[in-house]
Amino acid sequence: MTMKITAITVSVCVGLLSALGMLFPNDPYFYAISSNLVVIICRLLLCIAIVMLASKTKFKTKVGHKIAAAMALGLSAFAIAGFGIPVMDYSLFNILKPLDYLFLLNCAFVFGMASLSFKRGRRRFVVPSFTQLPRYAHQIRLSFPRGI
Repeated sequence: MTMKITAITVSVCVGLLSALGMLFPNDPYFYAISSNLVVIICRLLLCIAIVMLASKTKFKTKVGHKIAAAMALGLSAFAIAGFGIPVMDYSLFNILKPLDYLFLLNCAFVFGMASLSFKRGRRRFVVPSFTQLPRYAHQIRLSFPRGI
């Protein structure tokens, strides 16, 4: 429940900030959060991802669990490194601002909560290769018109 509340609250706030960033990019508020279009799109995609993740109760595959854990570790490491790097020598400061790093930490929190609390899926994620194609050939049915 905490994860759902966090995901929805963060998504609503970030969606509102993204809309304001596109409408008023020169507002003084955006000294703390980025109004760059690429960053706004990435924030919205992360919002969609955390809301979709928070609405689930378990992972379908083992790969989904590993991806959520890797996203949690990667986002938190990137955000903590972004807070720790001095602003003077940092060339990404024009792109990512301090509240962007805070949003990345919130996303890492949701991904981490999901990877720790959700049940792992029992199915393995398998992509059939071309060598396994003859095994599935009997399942393919093609229908052609008879009058040709």
